[in-house]
Amino acid sequence: MTDTEAQSIPRDRDSEHDVQPTAAPPLLQTLSLVPSNTPQDGGRRAWIQVLGCFLIFFNVWGYPSVWGAFQEYYASNLLSENSPGTIAWIGSTQSTLLILVGILSGPIFDLGYYQTLMFAGAIICVSGVMLVSLATKYWQVMLCQGICVGLGCGMIFIPTLALVTRSFQRRRALAVATVFSGTPVGAIMYGFVFSRLIGPLGYPWTARSLAFMMMGIFAVSLPLVLWGASNTGQITDGRKRRMLDKAALTDPPFWAYTVALSTMSLAYWVPYYYIPTFARSALGTSQAWSSYLLMIAQAASVFGRYFAAIAADHFGVMLTWLVTSVISGAVCLVWIGVTEFKPFIAFCVLWGITSGPLVPLPASIFPVVCPNRNVLGTRLGMSEAIASAFNLIGPPIAGALMRKDEKKTREYLAVQMFAGLILIGGGVQLLYLWWYLVKKRSNKVFI
Repeated sequence: MTDTEAQSIPRDRDSEHDVQPTAAPPLLQTLSLVPSNTPQDGGRRAWIQVLGCFLIFFNVWGYPSVWGAFQEYYASNLLSENSPGTIAWIGSTQSTLLILVGILSGPIFDLGYYQTLMFAGAIICVSGVMLVSLATKYWQVMLCQGICVGLGCGMIFIPTLALVTRSFQRRRALAVATVFSGTPVGAIMYGFVFSRLIGPLGYPWTARSLAFMMMGIFAVSLPLVLWGASNTGQITDGRKRRMLDKAALTDPPFWAYTVALSTMSLAYWVPYYYIPTFARSALGTSQAWSSYLLMIAQAASVFGRYFAAIAADHFGVMLTWLVTSVISGAVCLVWIGVTEFKPFIAFCVLWGITSGPLVPLPASIFPVVCPNRNVLGTRLGMSEAIASAFNLIGPPIAGALMRKDEKKTREYLAVQMFAGLILIGGGVQLLYLWWYLVKKRSNKVFI
């Protein structure tokens, strides 16, 4: 699960004597995997970069977020000889590489190779989307859409976030939140274009159209980000960047956080992958509506994150994270009783609202889990790397659990129970982390 979404960079040692930024709501107090120099604190140039980074997230997170629409098409057409679980490996590989490569690209960004990362990532990403239009076999789709797109998007992800946080101090949270809002907007637009073109144009030209769309977005966003920018140079101060902090391996809160995050990552993407497939095969909806339902869930997730921000202000991030995890799992179990189209629309809305907070909330509590700023980025990267392995295997496992049944909706019973029970289990696991932070580290109850 990544969606590492809603993260930013803590200020480094060189800026400790500067004016401290105004406190942001817990949900938007951000962190990242690369250090930053003294922020320029906004300005017109910085806000132009925010617009460019918004468009970049439109591509690098928006396109992977509509995998469910591709999953449904591949299962019923191009790759119909493969099981849903096998097809899901493509999407999970894509999202996992996005996170892992994003973590590894941080040190390269520190050395001043931002432009190289951006242009190389954009070329690889667009090439993968374009070449998948020629794919006719499973391994070809995996290579183009799973590996190439995941690799290209990962090269751009963390450096883009780091660039924004270099340019802001007081309004850093607003800037980062604006950039991350490109994800659901991109998912909605890519899903809409896919659903509208797949019928009249067929798959090859639909894929090419998405590639041209992505190319156009990059053509606009890269100049906005790089033109006249003064915050893309080398900032390393001679201190060696560590990818592993051995002390974390004996730290109970780190493992409690990582285990809970990994458990939720195992199930988070499952409904997003199988909503279109369920709509088409179990409820008999059209190709277009199967994609629209995914867009409805993505749009609802925006409101879920907003509501979670309000709740976190009043009740703390930990309690909000725990409750939303349990509720989202319960919503998945309610999915078991859905046998008609209109109730399924309601499920998609509820799932989007309850699952949306599961992306930004973990990052918001991590500074409490790891109060040492000098190793915060390293430990977060370690935790995300472990969780990404569970993100990789979750949807394929769910697909492998499907069984043929005379009643089509029952074929998804194991998928629904898998997602629901694991999300509830992840929420329950947070109780130990909460107890430890309050009792052992003397934090307030509503942290």
